[in-house]
Amino acid sequence: MDGRRLRQGRGDAPGARGGRRGVEGAMDGGKRLLRVCEVLIGLFLAGAAFLYILCGENSHIAVHDNLDLFVAQYQMLREQGSFFSQGTASLFLGGISRDVLPSERSLTGLIYWLLPPFAAYITLYFVKIGISIAGFWLLTRELLTKGRSGEEAGSVSKPEEPFSDSAKAIALLGGFAYGILNVFPAYGICFASIPLYVWLMIRLYRVGSGENGHGKERMRSRVRGELPYLAGLFAYPFVSYFSYFGLFLLAYSVLDILWMWIRDRRLPLRLVAGTAAMAVGCVFFEYRLFRTMLGGGAVTIRETMVQNDFTPAQVLGEIGDVFVSNIFHADGVQKKLILPVCAFYFVFLNVRYVVRGQGKRIFHDLYNLIALLLGFNVAIYGLYDFRPFRTMVERLVPPLKGWQFNRTIFFSPFLWYAAMTLIALRLMSAAGRRKSRAAAAGAILLPMLSAALVLATPNTYNDLNATLRGAVKEKMQGQMTDDLSWREFYSPELFAKIREDLGYSSGNLDSTLGTPQQEAEEQFGDLERDMHTDNPLDGTADDPAAWTASARAVAEQGFQASGATGTDWAVAYGLHPAVLEYNGIATLDGYLGFYNQSYKDVFRAAIAPALDRRPASEVNFDAWGARCYLYSGDEDGIVQAVRHYQTISSQIAIDGTALRDMGCRYLFSRIRLTNAAEKHLYLRGEWSDETSPYTIYVYELK
Repeated sequence: MDGRRLRQGRGDAPGARGGRRGVEGAMDGGKRLLRVCEVLIGLFLAGAAFLYILCGENSHIAVHDNLDLFVAQYQMLREQGSFFSQGTASLFLGGISRDVLPSERSLTGLIYWLLPPFAAYITLYFVKIGISIAGFWLLTRELLTKGRSGEEAGSVSKPEEPFSDSAKAIALLGGFAYGILNVFPAYGICFASIPLYVWLMIRLYRVGSGENGHGKERMRSRVRGELPYLAGLFAYPFVSYFSYFGLFLLAYSVLDILWMWIRDRRLPLRLVAGTAAMAVGCVFFEYRLFRTMLGGGAVTIRETMVQNDFTPAQVLGEIGDVFVSNIFHADGVQKKLILPVCAFYFVFLNVRYVVRGQGKRIFHDLYNLIALLLGFNVAIYGLYDFRPFRTMVERLVPPLKGWQFNRTIFFSPFLWYAAMTLIALRLMSAAGRRKSRAAAAGAILLPMLSAALVLATPNTYNDLNATLRGAVKEKMQGQMTDDLSWREFYSPELFAKIREDLGYSSGNLDSTLGTPQQEAEEQFGDLERDMHTDNPLDGTADDPAAWTASARAVAEQGFQASGATGTDWAVAYGLHPAVLEYNGIATLDGYLGFYNQSYKDVFRAAIAPALDRRPASEVNFDAWGARCYLYSGDEDGIVQAVRHYQTISSQIAIDGTALRDMGCRYLFSRIRLTNAAEKHLYLRGEWSDETSPYTIYVYELK
């Protein structure tokens, strides 16, 4: 054999060494890029942890739908030791069942059980980021490998190494950017785990597709391959929540099954099994929710809430608004960067397909599927407020009555960041093929800048930003922000002192029997069913008198609590009831989107004088009612979580007799009331503490 040909056969042909060096250089560059990304993310995590450790409970944490809601609920469970209890009453809304509070069979609940509330809250922030990164990493790796057909899944890219270090870097950055989104904190883990669910379903569908063998051995091999993913889907509700996410994931899965059944003319049994495993897991992990929904029989405020009735023009406007900016609970911060980039790429991609005569590929491109789902989500959100559409859906699927099926919008942040990551992966692939440094730089800068915008945007739930700004203002300018820190909002030292001085007792709440919530349902449950079961309020949105028909009937009959539990029930005025609940004080008021209509009507009798004088407050309570609060008769915003409390009135508008008959003993107020005596309120004392911005006036009803 010719020596020269032998050397060529061994790879020593002219240019071979240079080509090898180019490949090795690209691999080294990818490794360096991955390490840089890992270091940057590590530095961020260390810096964020240091800030929260430094500030501790002086950190500025969002109040709205957060400290005033779920954090207090978890603390109530700790206070009562009722995380795992059955049949017990809770410390709010007149002793509502513990079953309406979050399940103990969840990662979030487990962490709140193991750690003090603030430590649990901060821990969950970092866990959320970790889950998001893991989900994006696994999903990206899966989509960059070959599917059952041997074609590149979704045409993500065509790299020589399916999951190269450069692709890993982009997956890491994409998962990080999505993980730090400042979405609804109570459900941060649920948002972060969406890519994990998608990965589990894809893996289940693909597993064993390339196996050899015959008969029973092949079947056993497939079963062994499928079991881990079926188990993962069964356990998935541990990191999700049925009402906000699980139901919709199941619905998306059913639609996917139907589509693949039609496309392939064969039922995708693995996906059916995976969806069934997820459904069973939802029932197992959220058994309290299903027990409440299926075993109650009571009319709840979900069934009597008056929904919007928008015109077609208003619906289109709302669709446009949420597409651009989303809602604050699911703020994807896509408006400034991700949306323009994604819109440009959408046009570029599909115009290129048309120009090249490849129009059919438009319908098979993964990016277009993501765009379709984004459009679907915002369309459902807008159409939910169009009464004819909502009524049609609720008649076709009766269990959806009263259920906010417009929460499809909660999945849009994931889709935006999946689209952004996909663009970055394709840019990196193009950079490798064309040796373009500009494309490579764009692939990395896109997720990096997206993450930077998330951190810099001071939206509702950007606790890190708020804490940093608060610390800088205090240390550098010597000024305190008007927003309250965690410790100031709850003021545990102050309320511990008040409880001790009052000799406060929360009574025996080991059962719901004898609580105002249970007794209201026992007395008025049949009345509510008669008035609301066959006469849903959704069709009477323009008739405010219909909203209060049952409340008027309840007020005419009157209500008298037995006081059987021995609980010193209280209400809050000028501050959130969650402050009392967090500190172990049982309240008749509270914030919850699911409680009995009978209790709402009983409570309304006590606040009717204020509602009669403030139309906006009246609509808020009668048409919604989740915030079962005391209202002012002179202004709409009496509850203020601020340092410098301001009010235009020192009088309270309540029916003191009705409040006393509910079993109320104490009223905790930020205002010294000038008409207390005429409302049967007698001042027990005034309390303040150097650790708290509050001055609390405690009145007793007699």
